[in-house]
This record gives sequence, C-alpha cells and structure tokens, in this order.
Amino acid sequence: MNYFNIARRQVLLATAFLLLLASCKKKEGGESTPSVSAPSEAEKHCISDTLMTKIQIDSARVEPIKDELSLSGEVSFNADRIARVVPLTSGQVLEVKVGLGDFVQKGQLLAVLRSGEIAGTFHDIVTTDADLATAERNVKNSESLFKSGLGSERDLTQAKNELAKAQSNVTRARDVQSVYGSDLQRNGTIPVKAPISGFIVEKNIAAGTQVRPDNAGSLFTISDLQEVWVLANIFEQDISRVRQGYEAHVTTLAYPNKVFKGKIDKIGNVLDPNSKVLQARIRLQNTGNLLKPEMFTTVKVLNTEGSSAVAIPSSAVLMDGGKHFVVAFKDRCHIEVREVEILKNVENKTYIRSGLQAGEKVITKSQLLLFNELRGG
Repeated sequence: MNYFNIARRQVLLATAFLLLLASCKKKEGGESTPSVSAPSEAEKHCISDTLMTKIQIDSARVEPIKDELSLSGEVSFNADRIARVVPLTSGQVLEVKVGLGDFVQKGQLLAVLRSGEIAGTFHDIVTTDADLATAERNVKNSESLFKSGLGSERDLTQAKNELAKAQSNVTRARDVQSVYGSDLQRNGTIPVKAPISGFIVEKNIAAGTQVRPDNAGSLFTISDLQEVWVLANIFEQDISRVRQGYEAHVTTLAYPNKVFKGKIDKIGNVLDPNSKVLQARIRLQNTGNLLKPEMFTTVKVLNTEGSSAVAIPSSAVLMDGGKHFVVAFKDRCHIEVREVEILKNVENKTYIRSGLQAGEKVITKSQLLLFNELRGG
C-alpha cells in the first residue's frame, strides 16, 4: 500500500513537470506572447536629426573637364614699371646710400660720383658766365663811346658779336648742366638720385667702383612692385597645352598655403637655347608686397577647352580597398554606398567616368559614419 502511494505521487510529479515544460516552450515560440516586428532595412539606416545637421549634400553635374598643367617659374619685377639708373658720366663711386631691397622716394640720394667731366663742365659754366658779364660790359662801353663820337661803329659791332658768342656759350654750358642736373659741385662730384619711388631691385655698384656711361648695366633698378610678373617655364612637349588667357594659380615656398591667381597674358616665341623652355608671363597684383623678385614658384595652368564629364566635389569621394566610393542620397531614409570610377582630379573637383549620373545627390561631409554603417563596418 505504501509502495502504491509512492508510485502514484511520482507519476503526478512527472506529469506536472511535463505540463510546465510545454508551457515554457509555447512562450519561447511566441504563441503565448504578443510579437514585435523587426525594423525595416530603410528604417534601420535613416539619418537621424542630429546627423542631418552635420552632413552636407551636393549634386553631380556635367561640367567641362579642366586640364591642369604644373610648371616651375620665378617672380620677376614688372619691366614696364621700373626705372633703371644709368651713369651719365664716367667717374668713381664715392659712396652708396642705399642697399638692395630698400624702399626709396623719388628724388632721394642713392649715391655720389666724382668725375673729371663734371669738374670740366662746372668750370665751363663758371667761365662762360664770366665771359658773358665781360661781353655785356664791353657792349655798354662801346655804345657809350659811339654815341659820344669817341668810338667807331666797327668797335660797337665787334662788341655785340662777342656778346652773342658769350651768350651762345652760356646756353651750351647750361644745356650740358641740365643733362647732369643742377647739383654739380666745384670738386666734380655729382649726386645720383631716384627718378621714381619704389624698391631697389638691382644694385650693381659699391664705393670705389669705376663707372662709364657706355657700360651695358645700370647702377640701380627701381620698381614699385605693386604688380609683378611670374615667368613660368614651358617644356617643348607642353607648349600645345598652354595658351594666352588661360587661368594660372601660383604658389611659393614662402607662402605654401596661399594661392595667387592670375592669367597668362603673354607667351614667348623663342625657346631658351640652354634650358630648352619657353616662357609664359603671368601678371599678378602684389598686395602687401608678399612676392619678391627671384622667388621660386609653382604654377598650375588650367583650361576647360576639352570634353565634359560628371563632376562632384572631391570631398564626397571615399577610398576603401583601393576602390572609390560615394554615399548617394535620395532622402534621409534612402541612402546607399555607390562605387565610382574616377576619370581625374583637378583642384577640389573629381570627374566621374562611371557609377554616378548627373543630377544624383551625394553626401560631401560627415559621410564616413554612414559609409561604415551601410558597409557593415
């Protein structure tokens, strides 16, 4: 009897356990609890309000393909806006008052020369002035004697001729003086003054230098440097890619992050026999006198005379695994990673060969997070 009760109790416990286990399986299968649907793929990748404020969107558009050519060059002063100071006479440089790169005002003393020719010119001026004064007195005396009957008409005529000769000599001496200037000194020194205001961009003399007016060089070259030239070197194989009027962007070692923009306004017709390059000239306004003559420059020449292609900002392009991608945008819940083939990059613009059509939108800022999420990163 006791054995039967024990067996019965065990059967009841086993039945209760099986009922409990079946109930748990129903709950795990979701039959006894309300189901929650999983978010759709579109909802999963919708851009949040916060991220929408951080991204930037731009459209792909067909644009002429810019051709970019990089050239070397150097800054030069504008030869149309300079004054070359040349010696007017032979002599010796006594002193030099200015140095290379100094700014000078028009009329400022640059140097002092001593010349035998100047001493002779000064002597001629003094002599002719004295001869003129003597001739004028002789004419007055001859006129007085002629009127009183004590002098002859011949003496008066001769005195007047001497006066005319003296006047002619004075005029000639003054003309010579005007060539040298009015600051001639008795000891033969002559000042050299600045003909214009500007910077000393060339200096070819020092104290003690002997100069002659037939020398090919100048004593000084002065330029205002408000406008400078950049002379770019074009190798023979690139001559067909550069034309007058093309846009040019100039950078220097001194200011690597500053771009000076101008246009090619002249191209030479003769190659340099030594370097075998043709020179192109770019005029640049030199605000703040940042550009100095002889500075080395890099010149990027741009033109848009070729074919067209779909273009987007270069900031939109991401690179992964040696391939190029963009994040295409239709609306905040419809975005996708698109592989694109790059045609070329010029400045901050990328031209697309395939993978993107004109009119489609791409994200150009803060797209890396979306790229990683869509790619499962």
